[in-house]
Amino acid sequence: MALRAVFLDIDGVILDPAPGDAEWMRVSGDVYAAEFGGDPVSWGRASQELFGGVVAQLDRTLGDPSEIERGVHVALLARLCAHFGTARGR
Repeated sequence: MALRAVFLDIDGVILDPAPGDAEWMRVSGDVYAAEFGGDPVSWGRASQELFGGVVAQLDRTLGDPSEIERGVHVALLARLCAHFGTARGR
């Protein structure tokens, strides 16, 4: 029989990307706005829009999943700061 569906279980929750995307935008917007100022909705939208490009350009030779994850978030933060014209970190 052909495989018809794959269920991804993340921390006991079946992954549903539609609400996950909205939650990512809300949470990331809140975090970035609290750290750098500005509108959380704008930060969240930019985070969502830029994330795919960051992942597409990721250096997958890093190997270690935690290093890959760290690389994604560092690169995303750099792009977000460039997008909003703000300095990274304090």
